[in-house]
Order: sequence, then structure tokens, then C-alpha cells
Amino acid sequence: MIQMKYREAEKGSPVTYESESYICSGCGRIVSDLEHANGYEWRYNCHCNLNELAKSNIKQSEKINRDRYFNKSLSFIPKKFQNVHFDEYEVENEMNARAMRICKRYSDNFDLYNPQSLFIYGDYGTGKSMLAASIMNDTRKSFRVMYLDINLLLNNITMSWNSNTVLAKQNYQETMLKLIRTADLVIFDDVGASANYKAQMSILLTIIQSRLGKHNIYTTNLTQKELSSDKDWERIFSRMMENTTPIEMRGTDRRRKGKFKNTSNEEKKKVGKTNDNNLPYDISNPPF
Repeated sequence: MIQMKYREAEKGSPVTYESESYICSGCGRIVSDLEHANGYEWRYNCHCNLNELAKSNIKQSEKINRDRYFNKSLSFIPKKFQNVHFDEYEVENEMNARAMRICKRYSDNFDLYNPQSLFIYGDYGTGKSMLAASIMNDTRKSFRVMYLDINLLLNNITMSWNSNTVLAKQNYQETMLKLIRTADLVIFDDVGASANYKAQMSILLTIIQSRLGKHNIYTTNLTQKELSSDKDWERIFSRMMENTTPIEMRGTDRRRKGKFKNTSNEEKKKVGKTNDNNLPYDISNPPF
């Protein structure tokens, strides 16, 4: 038996059985099955456990890396969207139902080797950001995803130009631009709400340019005409539309829905009369 003394010393009991050598189907090494007098059985020269440990370490390292991208986005993500999913979206009309189906399909078929983008535009409060966040929460389990409020991002970068700020000391601009450039998917929320002065427009152009040929999602309340209002925006908008599917959404502003009572002309004549049934909550038990 091969290295019998070594095996006895290692397991603390004499080897009573050793099989013929064979190739392990798991690790591909030449191994043999051993049994000790105390009943302990094991596979000599097998590295399956070590390989599994290595795979586990790699998965953990990949998760830490993915979380790094997402964690850098947390300050931009409204709390209500940080764990939202498609089944929570309330469909108001067929146009928005179609938008949800496209977003769900995009999420389910996300493929790094087929970079595609979405441009979600339309009325205020119709759920554009919610659908984008739902894609984020599905894909970030396996991919490096960032969710960015364009206006806040550009303001932060601008503030980091002041060497006395915390952002400057954190090397904010370089760090964020590198993460944005290397992320698997970046969601740019509220496109067009950012300031239009040249310095920020130049930074935004650099950011969008760095995302060409990659997965991106853009949400905006502006129209194509408004995003092409001048040459700077037209250049940026043109790059946004590379391999991009536009999705229109229309409907009632969910943020305002049910928060203002509808008073008839007859009721208006009755001074002092109120209709508590039209309030967004029970006035005797408000949400504060």
C-alpha cells in the first residue's frame, strides 16, 4: 500500500482496505478509496473538497464585488425601491402593462454578450423608476448593477472638485466613473433633470460615452424633442439610443392619486362642508 505509515499517522488508525487506483470523476485526479480499522472511510489524493472550497471562495468574492457596485448606488435609490419587484407594480392601462412585460423580459433574458438598453419615458408618477428598480433587484443577484440619479450624481461630482470637501478626499469622481464604466448594468434615473451648464454636460457626455456597447436603462419625463433641444443634449441623446428600445408610459400620477378630494359645484356652495371620505386617509388616524 502506498505511503501506509503516512496514512496511519494521519488518520490515527491502521488502513484495513485500499481500492485499486482510478480517476475521480469530480476532480480528475488519480485516487483510491481507503478504509481504516476504526471505520473511517475517505478518498486518497482527491481534491473535490478543495475545489468546492475554492469555488465557494470565488462565489463569495464575486458577491462582495457585486455588492460594492450596488452599495455605491444606495444613496441614489429611494428606500421604497431598494427591494421592489415586478409583482408589486399595479398596472393602470395596456400601455403600461406592455411596458412592464418588456421590462420583465429584459430582466429575465439579461445577457452580458447581448448588450441592450431601455429608454423609459412618459408622464410623471406612472412607475418608470419602479420598473427600472425591479430590473435592478432581479439582476443584481448575479451581475454588477448600479442605479444612479443623474442630477445627484453630477452635483456630487461637481462638489468633489472642491479639494476641501469629503467627496474630494474620497476621490469621488474617479471612483464613480470607474465603477460606472465597468458595471454590467447602469440605470440612469431622471435623465434631463440635471443642470445644463457646460461642465456638467461634458461629464455626462463622458459617462454616457463610457457606457456605449453595454447594458443601460434610462428613465425620463422629457420627450425626444426636449432631449434634443440643443447640440449638447442632442449628442448625449444620440449616444443613449444605441441598441436602445424606447418604452412609453402614460397615466395618472401615482404620487398625487387620491390625495386631493374632488368637490362638486354643489358642495362648494355649502361653506364649511367637508367630505372626509375623499381624503387620502382617516382624518382621525393620519399617517404621522
